[in-house]
Amino acid sequence: MPVRWRRGQRGFSLIELGIVLSVIAILAAIVIGSAGYFRAARERTAVDLVLTIRKASQQYSMRHLKGVAYGISTAQGIPQNTTLTGLLAENFLPTNVTTPWGSTNIVVAPHTAGTNCTGYSCIKIDMEVPAEECVGNPPYFVTALQALSVSVACNGTMLSVVMR
Repeated sequence: MPVRWRRGQRGFSLIELGIVLSVIAILAAIVIGSAGYFRAARERTAVDLVLTIRKASQQYSMRHLKGVAYGISTAQGIPQNTTLTGLLAENFLPTNVTTPWGSTNIVVAPHTAGTNCTGYSCIKIDMEVPAEECVGNPPYFVTALQALSVSVACNGTMLSVVMR
């Protein structure tokens, strides 16, 4: 027997509302769950960027400094130093280098301090990261880089990595 609606009766039934709410809840769960994947992808890209800069710095050092050093000082303006500007100018890196978070604030310089960097054998890479990336447990990129570097620190909005 067909259901007849009265003339002034409008709206949704309880079943229709339940179905719509359950579909919205499922979509929200998918979006919230995928946020962790996006963060993991950005962190993995940050690790790859640091390793790419390190490799480019080693190639620069081999070409200009006979492979024994990354430079003579931590000052950015000295021509013999491995810097981001020098790496970009000689096409060791792509022309547009940005962090996974869109920042171009990346500093590359020789690092001579510390017992593990005697002489001029280390390079320091500083890059800007969002503050929430440095809060709480060590982020993936910090733990991933610890095995590959002399030191890694994520302070405030700066990721600092010292590598040989």
